[in-house]
Amino acid sequence: MTIEEVANRLVELCREGDWEKAQNELYHPDIISIEPEEMGGDVSKGMDEILEKNKKWADMILEAHGAIISNPIIADGYFCISITNM
Repeated sequence: MTIEEVANRLVELCREGDWEKAQNELYHPDIISIEPEEMGGDVSKGMDEILEKNKKWADMILEAHGAIISNPIIADGYFCISITNM
């Protein structure tokens, strides 16, 4: 997949609310997630740890009203999206 295809697929799946499918389909098995220092700086390595971290986060949510997912900004082999929770 090209970077544009990955970015657009991620946006598509996120807009559908299919976060876990996005991770399983698009993330590398050896992914590393690093939380910001002000959030504790925890490091999760590998898909199993990422999915467990996400499950714990989801279990803390009492009610969700949706999210706004931006179009991707793609430059130089990287992309970013903005996710605004409602």
